[in-house]
Amino acid sequence: MHVVRSNWILIGILLLHGCMLAIPAKSIAQSTLERMHQINPDMPAPLPIDENLVAANGIRKLVGQYITIYTDVRNRADIEELTSVFDKAVPQWCEYFGIDASRANGWRIQAMVMGDDQRFHAAKLIPEGTPTFLAGLQKGHEMWVYLQPGKYYTRHLLLHEGTHAFMQWFLGGMGAPWYTEGMAEMIGVHEWQNNELKLDFRLTNRKQAEYWGRIKIIHDDLAQDRAMTIDEVLQIPADSFREVRYYAWSWAACEFFSTHPATSEAFSQLQKIARENGDIFNRQFTKSIQPYRRQLELDWELFIDELDFGFEVDRAAMREIKIVSENQFELDSALGWQSTNVKVEANESIQIDARGRFVVAKVNEKDWHCEANGISIEYYRGKPLGQLLVGVAPFDSSVPQPKGLLQPQALPANGTVTMTSAGTLCFRINESPAKLDDNRGKLKVIVSKISQ
Repeated sequence: MHVVRSNWILIGILLLHGCMLAIPAKSIAQSTLERMHQINPDMPAPLPIDENLVAANGIRKLVGQYITIYTDVRNRADIEELTSVFDKAVPQWCEYFGIDASRANGWRIQAMVMGDDQRFHAAKLIPEGTPTFLAGLQKGHEMWVYLQPGKYYTRHLLLHEGTHAFMQWFLGGMGAPWYTEGMAEMIGVHEWQNNELKLDFRLTNRKQAEYWGRIKIIHDDLAQDRAMTIDEVLQIPADSFREVRYYAWSWAACEFFSTHPATSEAFSQLQKIARENGDIFNRQFTKSIQPYRRQLELDWELFIDELDFGFEVDRAAMREIKIVSENQFELDSALGWQSTNVKVEANESIQIDARGRFVVAKVNEKDWHCEANGISIEYYRGKPLGQLLVGVAPFDSSVPQPKGLLQPQALPANGTVTMTSAGTLCFRINESPAKLDDNRGKLKVIVSKISQ
């Protein structure tokens, strides 16, 4: 229970020598306002709300522990439960950002969930001068969210704007634009099932997030040769977020940096400098990841090339293969590209001998066993599932796209592969990086160069 300082009003009566003695207390609204000021005194005053005007415009109020929602949407169970969704998000935001949960006691946000925004203008729930926005907006004590098709996306937007609010109130800022929007997107990805909420949820199929569409946007941009580099994402200006595609790329960057083995720790520390302006924020972050920059540029290209629901960056990131002897290696079937110490030249031929069996999938509780030639019961990108792939990582970090990895060769029956480019020899099995988590076992790979 939370107790605040009091300006006294009458809450009870005692008799003392025949006189009445007033026992003071404070109204809930005023105590909440004071508590909010304690949490962050730099935030603006809340929007004044005329409850009679609100009701006159057909807008009703839903009250939760941490949120009051004003909405004109009726007879929708998914809208009725939004207060519960938000209330269950607050402890998870606290945990994610390392905030003592007791600090959130008394925190309260006002949200407008709008089917017809004209009602909200008439009720003065949208102040004059409010900038136009695509789907959601957050400022100070308030959030505005347009009703979306389906059930998932309206919840997602409420959690997206709620993440903004939490970061502003408890971190004092939200960092550079890519981080501001990327974090709200990433944390707002959720599962809501049986009245339980999971934030920053790993989606495994598009049906779990109807109308969200971020992965499709990136696929479309790749097809149209509009893919963004790491530097381009970090420099997205704030006013670019009038276009949905920039939310997708910012989400992808946060997903990538937060789970990549080389950057996860540096990324987790960014919340400590969230109050800094974008230029300072980006300088500090780029400095912290500079030692791994070449690897990150390579892994980013691989990440966006095969991005799909369930993609696990930590599994897919390039790793060094286990060296058994000078020309023998042990390939882990549960990881993505694995780099050898073998340097090859363009048009050079090498002989590859791969031995062993591994589990490439588990279907209906049954293991699918596989060898280096793969299994033709299922295909990925036109090649048998599990087939050994041979690729080349470029020597030069300035190469814009690692075509030797983006367009790998499958191990032929005779084991002889002619290199299409110069670089470092790499191996992986043919499977989506989103589906590596049920793999088990190793392949022994022996490499021999063929004399010209």
